Amino acid sequence: MKGRIDQLASDPLKTLQQESWTKNCELTRAMEAVFAATADGPPEVVAELSRPADPDVPILDQVVAVYNRMHAGQTGPLRAEYEEAERELRRIGDLLIEGVPSQTVRKQLDARMSELEDKKQEIGARLTPLTLRVDSLREQLAAVRRTLEQSEKAAVAKVLDQFVEKVIPRFEVLEVGPSKSRRAILRSVEFIAKQTEAARNVLPRAMELCAAHTDRSHVASPRRRC
Repeated sequence: MKGRIDQLASDPLKTLQQESWTKNCELTRAMEAVFAATADGPPEVVAELSRPADPDVPILDQVVAVYNRMHAGQTGPLRAEYEEAERELRRIGDLLIEGVPSQTVRKQLDARMSELEDKKQEIGARLTPLTLRVDSLREQLAAVRRTLEQSEKAAVAKVLDQFVEKVIPRFEVLEVGPSKSRRAILRSVEFIAKQTEAARNVLPRAMELCAAHTDRSHVASPRRRC
């Protein structure tokens, strides 16, 4: 499960294209709807997707951005209708608060309010972009992924706490640069086992993780002290 979540969170488009298990995935259906909408969009939208402005930007992010712009441009009149319905509802509400002496007029106002609420609901559904669901699902995947990573770290920390008495970082102070500035470089980290039989079975001797120096970076490479 974690592997699938990692795949979807890191490269959703590639995963959806290559993995058969994604066919019934909700994210797949949501993304297919967005792709279909852009494919049926105006010629300039199709042309923009066929010639991406920035090839380094993931295609899924480009499709989402293009769809959002297309949707905003196409729903301008609908948004104006929605806002006008809200204004009329507020006017009717003010009249009802002030008091309507005629029951006939009140029934007419109630009926009109019901019509306007239905209209708002219908327009609101059309104003909601398909990408809202895609973004929500991707955020949920990212949150689940972070939770799993945190759980793994907590599990590792719990294991270490059972067997390790203390951790000793070892530094080397170097003089670097023309000004001979002093800089502390982490050279190794030593793990001292607890004095229990279980800990001695896991760490029969102190374990030291050393930094292997290269011209470009310091890379940690584990080894056991002899």
